[in-house]
Amino acid sequence: ERLLSCGSVRRAMLDMNERHNLHFEYGQAIRMARSTTYCGVRRENYNYCPTYISQDEHARIMAALEHNVRVRSADNARIHIFSGLLVCSCCGRRLAANTVRKKSVTWTAYRCHRAFGDHVCDNRHLVDERKVEAWLLDYLENGLSDYIVSASVADAQPVVVDNTAAIRERQERVKELFINGFIDLQEYKKRATELEAKIQVPEKQPPRSMEKLKSLLERGVRAIYNDLSRGERQEFWRSIIREIPVNNGAVSGDPIFL
Repeated sequence: ERLLSCGSVRRAMLDMNERHNLHFEYGQAIRMARSTTYCGVRRENYNYCPTYISQDEHARIMAALEHNVRVRSADNARIHIFSGLLVCSCCGRRLAANTVRKKSVTWTAYRCHRAFGDHVCDNRHLVDERKVEAWLLDYLENGLSDYIVSASVADAQPVVVDNTAAIRERQERVKELFINGFIDLQEYKKRATELEAKIQVPEKQPPRSMEKLKSLLERGVRAIYNDLSRGERQEFWRSIIREIPVNNGAVSGDPIFL
């Protein structure tokens, strides 16, 4: 729960160690977060043991690990609110955070390392954290209701049904025809291959938090947000958003919610 709320394995580990007087190290915490055993799965055995978390919760954890933020343990470490969330629309790389200092003004900006470091991306613009904050707050106030409606409609559409078991049964019948001499080896291989190509498995997607987004609309986003610290603002965004596309120094599309 702590990892999903803050998006940082290290911060979740430090909080857990302090709260429960434990001594876990970063590598152990990463292995725990990735382990499928907690949701009852080991290799191809989906009923390996009783579940501690659901498979949907594990999918959400794995999604969080894709943009995990490693934070320093120092108290004065600057928190970058959108670390791991901003994605370059040109190359797909997640932007790196930088602290910009000019005279007496200091702020956080983000940039694409493939553009500034590797020089293989055209997105050579800094993204001002303050502008992203303002854009997102406006979006939540003015566009969130439309997003909830469209997402609910999309979720209601028919999904692909896993037909693996049915296909395997048909392949077994074809195998019996071959064993009993009704078809030759070449025909058996042809039919088995054709059936294999018809297998459809629905892609596992972490559930979207519609109830959390609806609650934000009801409570008033800006009133909640203005009272949060930088660390709490980082956790706020990471608890509802998976990624935000940016280009030319600004947000370039709708955010992708969890």
